[in-house]
Amino acid sequence: MAESQTLARPYAEAVYGLAREQGSVDNWAGQLSSLVRITTESQISDLINNPSAPTGVVAGVVNAAGATVLTDDAKRLVDAMAANRRLATMSEVKVQFEALKALDEGRVQANVTSATEMSATQQAAIKAALDAKWSANVEIAFHIDPSLVGGAIIQARDWVIDGSVANQLKKLAAVIAQ
Repeated sequence: MAESQTLARPYAEAVYGLAREQGSVDNWAGQLSSLVRITTESQISDLINNPSAPTGVVAGVVNAAGATVLTDDAKRLVDAMAANRRLATMSEVKVQFEALKALDEGRVQANVTSATEMSATQQAAIKAALDAKWSANVEIAFHIDPSLVGGAIIQARDWVIDGSVANQLKKLAAVIAQ
């Protein structure tokens, strides 16, 4: 996941900079949504993830699939990402673009992933703490991942707190293995 974020960041920042410069942030958000739909479609995703597929062919297929909805700038983004074999990170580019947009608008987006569903009281406590930390109205998406065993992972901007039992067990295993 961290690798995907790292690979997507330069594209998200470049697209967001261009979108701000053009005054078309909302239009670019729509273009990226279309690109995520296209690149995650099963057959296209298989082509994107095929290391023997020529990058020009991959870009051509994605651009053809979006011929009626993609702007010329979006098609150039596809060409650049395909040439560098980064189209598989399009979903992450969209996520980071939205985070940059939220930051410009004075909003902070956060994700809280817990092993079980949190009560309304727990959610409110986390929201209050994050609002205070960021001095903003934090928008939180709550997720459930039973593989965490217990605890939670909180992510906002480049800030992560991993209080999951699964992570603690991994750390313990690493210490015991030494």
